[in-house]
Amino acid sequence: MKKYLILFVVFFILYGSLAMSAEVKQKNNLKIAFLGDSITWFGWNTPYGYVQKTVKALNDEGFIITPFPEGVGGNVTQEMLNRMDSDILNNKPDIMFFMGGINDIWLENNRVRKYRKNVEKIIDKAQKDNIEVILINLTVISEDIKAPKNKKIAKYNKMLEKIAKEKNVQLIDINTPLWNEINKYDKHGGIVTIPDGVHLNEKGNDILSKKVVSDFLETHKP
Repeated sequence: MKKYLILFVVFFILYGSLAMSAEVKQKNNLKIAFLGDSITWFGWNTPYGYVQKTVKALNDEGFIITPFPEGVGGNVTQEMLNRMDSDILNNKPDIMFFMGGINDIWLENNRVRKYRKNVEKIIDKAQKDNIEVILINLTVISEDIKAPKNKKIAKYNKMLEKIAKEKNVQLIDINTPLWNEINKYDKHGGIVTIPDGVHLNEKGNDILSKKVVSDFLETHKP
């Protein structure tokens, strides 16, 4: 009887260890997609890009990240929605970071209502496939907070806050730390984070990556 009891205990311990290992492996190994426009494209295809920095930082924190960088230059949210199946769902990621909308304003002067529908559909498609969505709000256009396009960005970001609450998704606010940095250093009209009016330089990418990693680690542990 003792022999069987010992065998049962050993089996229970081994089974529990294997189950824990499987759980840890599943938790640590994450496939993460980054859906976006040229900001995301540069975020992966430049050494100082925020996607590169984010993946490295999360790996350093103990995660094992398989990245799917899906940034396409010039994309508006309708185009991102159109390629959800091919670029996102087909890769079966665990998590999708989504940052899009600058081109909706920059290129199309899009209406908030149309933008909202696109974002909601992108989230719905991801959630239907059990993909966790993390929204990143819009950056800045030029470094003049009073510029008409930046006033429009503020409206879009307010709307993103509402969507995040309604869809129960995490929202990372990158707009605020960018403006904080701009206001801190731009004393004489110099460029701080957006040299061409849209794309982030190394400082801007660094701010974005640090904020993304910091907020992600608040809700996810390796």
